[in-house]
Amino acid sequence: MFEAVVTGFVNKFLGEYISNLEKQQLNIAIWNGTVILVRRIGDVKLKNLKLRKDALDKFKLPINVYEGCVEELILKIPWQNLKSQSVKVFINGVYLLVGSKEENKYDENEAKEREYRLKMQMLEEFEMISPLQQKSQTEEEKKRNESFVSQLITKIVDNVQVVIKDIHVRYEDRISNPKKPFSCGINLTEISAVSTNERFEEIFVENIAQVVYKLLKMDCFSVYWENEYVGISGDDVSTMIEEFKRIFD
Repeated sequence: MFEAVVTGFVNKFLGEYISNLEKQQLNIAIWNGTVILVRRIGDVKLKNLKLRKDALDKFKLPINVYEGCVEELILKIPWQNLKSQSVKVFINGVYLLVGSKEENKYDENEAKEREYRLKMQMLEEFEMISPLQQKSQTEEEKKRNESFVSQLITKIVDNVQVVIKDIHVRYEDRISNPKKPFSCGINLTEISAVSTNERFEEIFVENIAQVVYKLLKMDCFSVYWENEYVGISGDDVSTMIEEFKRIFD
């Protein structure tokens, strides 16, 4: 049962941000304990993970996603020891190209579709455990399952370890001053998060706690601004990644 819970949770979370996620393949691969989803130029055997253009809608930011890509995503799930070992998430190569919402022509159908999707995501957050509840279950069994699922998800979230490497977010603006467009961005070599005790020593959180301590580490954070604007939003994904890497070469 807990495998179905975690698989559903992973499918739901990744589906909110990845546009070409094939859920059937993920369901098959995830049972082995490690899921590897990657995009690498020139290797047709590996998956191309494109970020959804509505990936940031839930945050209500005044920006649109032009293009986005994750080069590599690895999930390590200890199926036999979920109650005592952490789920580990490794993400390598996150490239996000964004711009002002005012720059795009208003598309009523697209706006309605994105609003509908956002509402459905909010609804699903309250109904994650419903597929696990069989019609034949009694009310008492449903309550026990709800409690089990809730505790399991809480323990997973409390102990999940995340490592993200090579993050680059670029903003292009041709609206604020049409005569002098500009671009700016942030770059982060690595960011990681682990659970700790109150002394910030890494631990596994055994029991549900009112306060969960997380240690967040960032390495090589930088910001840049380009007055000599050279847009890359019209290029394909492969070229876009090369342009991202060129900025810091």
